[in-house]
Amino acid sequence: MLKRYPGLFSPQEIHSIENLREVPRGNVNNKIHLSEIRVLWNSFYRANPSPTRQGILDFATMIDRKLGVFFKPPVL
Repeated sequence: MLKRYPGLFSPQEIHSIENLREVPRGNVNNKIHLSEIRVLWNSFYRANPSPTRQGILDFATMIDRKLGVFFKPPVL
């Protein structure tokens, strides 16, 4: 996010505890984190070459709603 869309977020925001999600190791990590979340973000990047800050936050919230049950602790 910092390199792709410079200036929209600070490193402190990106790495803040409120914005981090733990994905359990093993199959959940392989399927959810390394695949599904990556596919979703890649499609966002292609569709939004110049997104707004709010657009990125809204997309991240959509991912939380869609896949948050797999996070540790769950994001519901």
